Amino acid sequence: MKTKATLITILTIAAATLAGCQEPKILFKVRVTDDEGKPMEHCEVLGTVFDHWEPGPESGKDKFRISRVMTDENGIALINSSSKRKDAYYSATPPPGFYKTHRAEFSFREVLDGQWTPADKQFEVVLKRIRKPIAMYAKNLTSEGGAALKIPSRDLAFAYDFAIGDWMQPNGKGVNGDIVFQYSFQKDASGDSRRVIRITFTNPQDGLVIFDADQWHGSELASDYLAPESGYKPLFEMKRTIVKGVVTDERRLERNYYFRVRTKVNSEGKIVSANYGKIYGDFMYFTYYFNPIPNDRNVEFNPAKNLFRDVPNLLKVERP
Repeated sequence: MKTKATLITILTIAAATLAGCQEPKILFKVRVTDDEGKPMEHCEVLGTVFDHWEPGPESGKDKFRISRVMTDENGIALINSSSKRKDAYYSATPPPGFYKTHRAEFSFREVLDGQWTPADKQFEVVLKRIRKPIAMYAKNLTSEGGAALKIPSRDLAFAYDFAIGDWMQPNGKGVNGDIVFQYSFQKDASGDSRRVIRITFTNPQDGLVIFDADQWHGSELASDYLAPESGYKPLFEMKRTIVKGVVTDERRLERNYYFRVRTKVNSEGKIVSANYGKIYGDFMYFTYYFNPIPNDRNVEFNPAKNLFRDVPNLLKVERP
């Protein structure tokens, strides 16, 4: 016959075992606003966490648990779940008339008292309206496997025509030299090297404006709706060095650009005509969008209206 003390011990061990089997809680908030900063009520938010591993061919696969929560009047959805893993994913389902957003990921730090911390984390999701998408010349030059833009040779300057989508003659079929690329490369006897990509332009007041946007998170429309009116710089250089085996590369995946080209000025130096566009990605693997309408700063692209006809799949542009 078990004594009272023995029963208490058994219950204590059982409770501890059960607690050890329980998954740590995951609790976080997602706040959804529109492109004007206004909270979006009744917007579906998806919170995704790891559920279990399922045996199968090769190494099997992970299964996930999805929480679907509607935002309140403040645009906030509370995701209340649990998982053995610290990684959580979140996204917002856009209502009609808004661009999609990419799913974002966050890793919690540690488990305290059965809960992943920080437990009060709040994430922000901005849904951008579909306003006035237009036809543009858009070309994907991001693939190192064949579609990247390769400068014809070293140390010489080569101009590229955005509307033709090619180098200027005799290296291509271009007519207007919109942007000029030049690269140099030196390597010494020790193996140290230095590469410089230099970007310039052909007209006074042509140039670039840099903006940061993560291509894998946030809105499909990574840029603003309009290119800036001013602030364009006529020269940009990007270096990559290898010194004693240490690589320093100035290329940044989150860097993007607005550009102004074909700029014409009057006798007072005032701009009377210019063309605008944008570049997603850093040089030399990027996607460009060229608005052919002079003085129109709209860079909201309609993927169904690419002015390049019969574009190979490798060069197609799907995002606005």
